[in-house]
Amino acid sequence: MKVLIVDDEKNIQKILSDIITDNEWKPFVAGTTEEAEDILKREFIDVLLLDVFLEREREGLDFLQKIRTDYDFPPEVVIITGHGTIDMAIEAVKMGAYDLIEKPPSIERLTFAIKRAYEHIKNTRKRLYIKEDETPIIGNSAKLKKVMGIVKSVAPTDGSVLITGESGVGKELIAKSIHLNSKRKDGPFIIVNSAAIPADLVESELFGYEKGAFTNALKMKRGRFELADGGTLFLDEIGDMSLKTQSKILRALQDKKIERVGGEGTIKVDVRIIAATNKDIEKMTKEGKFREDLYYRLNVVRIHIDPLKERKEDIKPLFNYYVNKFSQDYGRMVKKIDSDVYKYILNEEWKGNIRELKNFAEKAVIFSKNDEISLSQLGLKFESLKEKFGSFSLAKKEFEKNYLEKALAANNFNISQTAKMLIMDKGNLFKKIKSLGIKIEDSKDSD
Repeated sequence: MKVLIVDDEKNIQKILSDIITDNEWKPFVAGTTEEAEDILKREFIDVLLLDVFLEREREGLDFLQKIRTDYDFPPEVVIITGHGTIDMAIEAVKMGAYDLIEKPPSIERLTFAIKRAYEHIKNTRKRLYIKEDETPIIGNSAKLKKVMGIVKSVAPTDGSVLITGESGVGKELIAKSIHLNSKRKDGPFIIVNSAAIPADLVESELFGYEKGAFTNALKMKRGRFELADGGTLFLDEIGDMSLKTQSKILRALQDKKIERVGGEGTIKVDVRIIAATNKDIEKMTKEGKFREDLYYRLNVVRIHIDPLKERKEDIKPLFNYYVNKFSQDYGRMVKKIDSDVYKYILNEEWKGNIRELKNFAEKAVIFSKNDEISLSQLGLKFESLKEKFGSFSLAKKEFEKNYLEKALAANNFNISQTAKMLIMDKGNLFKKIKSLGIKIEDSKDSD
């Protein structure tokens, strides 16, 4: 935790700084609001201890108003007030300060206030800026168990991880599992979906920008690297990033420093990187579409997640989980799922993987009747593979018929020319045409 002390009394600065250090937090000290603002621009402060009466009477209140206006991620503010400034302190709380403490502060009271303020700011940031997904990792397949074994091994380390697999297989869930089982679990988990951010905005989203850096930059904005400081940055769809952005990410990883757009100084960041892609990243690297040096930097540990159609054992438990979830969401009580429903879901290819299966489960719950889910309610019918595709001989016959019809049409239905093109005896071709039921009334023959 980073705590900034803004007080013009040296003895108070020393007392507060010692208390913060004793709790193994990191203190920053400023005697003026100008010094405080310089620190806020380069450090991601969590809690600010602010004296309301500095060089002038309302300077603390004016500074409180300024940081709440000019910063997109302002710290939680705890007001420190002396005798005669109680009214101003109460006004500060009304303006958004989290708590107030009288001078001289007791160690217990100050420590308690800082801890509460920090927990509050953590939860606020998480709700506002971190995508929450309560879905657990569900499945019984050997392939999923292998993935979770790698997760268990790599999570406690700080090694970079590259997760590959089709869209919808659960790459974000695996990344989140690594974070939650790491020593950074109490830090932020920040997601960047590279494919969802316009190319001209990626740099400012990743690294932030200073006030006035460009048109409409009305206040300083911290980038995702700063927000992930002390935690994990998940770079989803990394294969969609431009070579220019890849270069800046590589430099940030190497130097552990970033520069905001329009900024003059560098900012230290302590971030673990987990990247993911649904593209063939090795092929992109060989073709020069992805930086080789960044690829090796990210690919310290590789985790590949197979598509759902190759993990049949995971389909039924996933479907049951989502049916229960949506039953609760929609106030339904599904007591029975018809056996044909299970046959159907195990027979499908699920090209959208878990995401598609989840949508199907939601639809099934919505159309359920009499506490039961059946295919007829969904306008579907289970077909076995044989029913869906027919026998091999029938499929072969259908292919031959389509093939010969196209060959005849290409030769203006001239059987001799068609036989020559197919390197086939004319008599045998004629027999095949008749056996397949191809109409030849309008056929022409030069012989």
